[in-house]
Amino acid sequence: MDYYTYMQNIAFMNQVQNDHINRIDNEPWPLTFQNKSTQYLLSKAIEQVKNYITDENEDESFYNRLIALAPNEEQKKIIEDIMNDEKIHAKIFRKIFTELTGVVLPPSNIKSENSNLSYMDGLKKALFGELNAVKKYRETMAYMPNKELADMLMYVLTDEIRHANKYNYLITLNQK
Repeated sequence: MDYYTYMQNIAFMNQVQNDHINRIDNEPWPLTFQNKSTQYLLSKAIEQVKNYITDENEDESFYNRLIALAPNEEQKKIIEDIMNDEKIHAKIFRKIFTELTGVVLPPSNIKSENSNLSYMDGLKKALFGELNAVKKYRETMAYMPNKELADMLMYVLTDEIRHANKYNYLITLNQK
């Protein structure tokens, strides 16, 4: 290959790369905060994190109900591990909330009632709850004002993905 052909190839590759970058830059961001102010993003983050704290507290009684319905010790242990992770998540969300607002929220004793759910229905509800949480947390991560808070949220998000996999396993075990 002569020098002229080599330089044409380099120019072509650079053009392809630039076209790709420009296409990505010009496509709309899939989240809803595209042209929003920093204050708006911060207020959304605070609102969402406060809701997540409530959600995590409500989940504890739901998980206790699932544990009571679980047919064997292996399945009880899996759900207990998930519940313990969720307790940690509530603490992480409280820390994020405090970092964002300077306010320390008091402990919450919210309990939810799910007494009429079957074990399988509870597993399915839990699975889709975890999957929905991943989507919500991913969006909220983009609202975080610094990498440390985004990393804390990523920790929770990756746990939720693990939990969804565990619920898929439990559902598979219990299919008839």
